[in-house]
Amino acid sequence: PKWGASGRRIEFTIDVSFTAKPASDDPKILDRMVKDNFGGISSDIYRLEIRSPNGCARLRGGFDRMKCYESGWRVDSGRNNGRSTIRCHIFTDGTDEGQYGDIFIPPGSLHFSIPCFGKSAKNLSQKDAPVTVDNLDGTPDGEEKNLEWLEPAAL
Repeated sequence: PKWGASGRRIEFTIDVSFTAKPASDDPKILDRMVKDNFGGISSDIYRLEIRSPNGCARLRGGFDRMKCYESGWRVDSGRNNGRSTIRCHIFTDGTDEGQYGDIFIPPGSLHFSIPCFGKSAKNLSQKDAPVTVDNLDGTPDGEEKNLEWLEPAAL
């Protein structure tokens, strides 16, 4: 069978922190970051920390796991249009071939682009990207969040 012919997808959940820790001393993180912001302005690259238990993404509602490693993120913005996008990657061991039928996640980097407002990881667009910002501090959804969001220097 042809890869992905079934149309199925592999969904996963992972908890991360957008830190203000520079990744400039880690050539692997820098090399894995996409270089696709032609004509725009990019921030420095910062560390994206994996906060999920054992550094694993949860697949199939937590029945399966996929090992993930510290990676990187940055903010891209256009010169004149005011739009900003968080670009990040997560380096992973992937999933086993055949475990999910005709699809699998190969080892390597998974790349994500999430619209944001104000050049900030605090203001991710939940309308334009399937992102859920959950409370990692134990408070129920809808209550005040006490997450420590660290902001890099302005672009």
